[in-house]
Amino acid sequence: FLETQITSEQATSGRLEIEKGLLDRVEAILNDTNNEGISRAMSDFFAAVGDVANNPSGKSERIVLLERGQRLAQRIRATDEQIKNIRQEADSEIQQRVLEVNTLAKRIADLNHKIQNVENTGEGAHDLRDERTRLINELSGKIEIHVLDNGDGGLTVTTGSSGKSYALVLGDQAHSLRTASNPENFGYASVIADLQTYITDSITSGRIGGLIEVRDNLLPTFIDRLDQLAASIV
Repeated sequence: FLETQITSEQATSGRLEIEKGLLDRVEAILNDTNNEGISRAMSDFFAAVGDVANNPSGKSERIVLLERGQRLAQRIRATDEQIKNIRQEADSEIQQRVLEVNTLAKRIADLNHKIQNVENTGEGAHDLRDERTRLINELSGKIEIHVLDNGDGGLTVTTGSSGKSYALVLGDQAHSLRTASNPENFGYASVIADLQTYITDSITSGRIGGLIEVRDNLLPTFIDRLDQLAASIV
């Protein structure tokens, strides 16, 4: 029970850490730390709108309004590009973290084999078990996992949620995940198990879960709001 609780906490911590880190970067982009962001550009634009409303025939007021409208549009485009860059970075990290998951799964499977061999001779394998526990905890920080003791010295490790389960380790055998570009999601990577089963939506925790949530749900919300803002000033 204790080890299960630890792996669950590791997965939650991994997700929250990456979500906070990426959203902090978005907040830094949106905040006017140098007084040059969207808020300042909007303030200047609407001040110019007010000047034109007060003096509709004023040529200089109209010129200023045009310039500030262009500046606001530039700031929106620049902010949109920066947020999309973060989204692309999240996608790249998902692919890298999947490779790391595969490496850890292989090491855990190898340890299952070694532990079984040692304990079948009647010897203890405490150091090997400690190392496997360390790797399990490291793996759970990257992706949500469920661990089952097979009763023969080996462990079964699966990932997934909402009743869906996909094997990462079955005794001394590791099962790799892979990523592939998904044209239905702007070409961003989907995570695939068993060579052809798309499991992206089933990964809800761990660092990969956090990256998927930010890439596919949180960042698009900011991008949509920028699009709405741009449309409102056209």
